[in-house]
Amino acid sequence: MDRIKSVNSAAVTPEQFQRLVELTRPQLHDPIQAELIEAELLELLSDRRLSQLNGGDLSHRAGLMKDLIAWGQENPRQVISLEDLTTTFFASRSSIVHSCCASFVMGPMALLKQIRLGQVQAVLLNPQRRESMGLSTVQAVATHFGFSSRNHFARDYRQLGEAPRETLQRSATPGIRSHPVSVAHRPQMAMARR
Repeated sequence: MDRIKSVNSAAVTPEQFQRLVELTRPQLHDPIQAELIEAELLELLSDRRLSQLNGGDLSHRAGLMKDLIAWGQENPRQVISLEDLTTTFFASRSSIVHSCCASFVMGPMALLKQIRLGQVQAVLLNPQRRESMGLSTVQAVATHFGFSSRNHFARDYRQLGEAPRETLQRSATPGIRSHPVSVAHRPQMAMARR
């Protein structure tokens, strides 16, 4: 929260900022919380809202981050290199990296991966959306969103708080929560436990 307070380049009103603070308080694994935060941030960062707050002039950093997030949401299947980002946004590598680190405490590639992971989670939680996209397995959803390595995807997804398989199972049985089971952190240990 200290980081958000010190890098408030959107110049949100105190009431809007307090709403964000309330939304970011830890909830017990509530999937709706992330969607509420995302919706609130999208509303706060909309062109209309920002022009009302600061006369329409975004700082270079805020504009660059707004463009990066929008690109990530509009191109969920496209994995892009930092070099390609510089061409896409007409900005230097250092400008993109420094802006992203200052705003989100992570690099641009990690931010884009988090956006894609959020989109994977949303699809895994929505059986109708999976069906309309023709995706029935975790691997199919992960591949659709540009994750080519099954192991790297599963590791990154677990940082959201549960395994992707558990999210998929939870969507099939609404109201029933699955609890993570302790799994060995190294494949060698898993083999030794068999």
